[in-house]
Amino acid sequence: KLLKPNQVREKYLPTISGTANDTAPGTIDRVELRILKTVSGWYWNNQTQQFESGLAAESAWYIALTTTSYQLWYTTFTWDDGVEYRVEARAWDKATNYDTLYTTMTFTYDTSAPQSWVNIPSSATVLKNLTLVSGTSNDAANGTVTQVKVSIMNNATGKWWDMSTFAASAQSFFNTNLTVTNWDTSG
Repeated sequence: KLLKPNQVREKYLPTISGTANDTAPGTIDRVELRILKTVSGWYWNNQTQQFESGLAAESAWYIALTTTSYQLWYTTFTWDDGVEYRVEARAWDKATNYDTLYTTMTFTYDTSAPQSWVNIPSSATVLKNLTLVSGTSNDAANGTVTQVKVSIMNNATGKWWDMSTFAASAQSFFNTNLTVTNWDTSG
């Protein structure tokens, strides 16, 4: 069973890990893993330490590390940001039976922070009235931006917008109306 990865988007994953057990009187002999880079369809070759285009799926299995007779197993790996991977694990017992239902997790490794830009008002604009603030957002790692918050300061007074006046001494952030990659707020 895979313990990590366990989310569809992983930000920090230095180790793939899991557990294995066998029905008595069986004993786990080893746990094998294979990693697929889904965009290319290439499997990781643990001997050459690279993804290979011609590596057959059955040849991509490699043995995980353990300190507890495979009750807990692990391996380390370096991921590329914004890439989707599929990790599969299977266990073998000492009688050479293996788990035919692999534990599988498909996820995207995502360490890139999303970005947001203000389009209205434009930079360095002097305004008497401000009825709308709008902009765009993007997640470079093919993610989905789910929230954009805005904070507005009056540069002349150093006060922050509190949704009615520029009276707040402390910075406050307000949710925006987010539609795909565009956002706006008013008030």
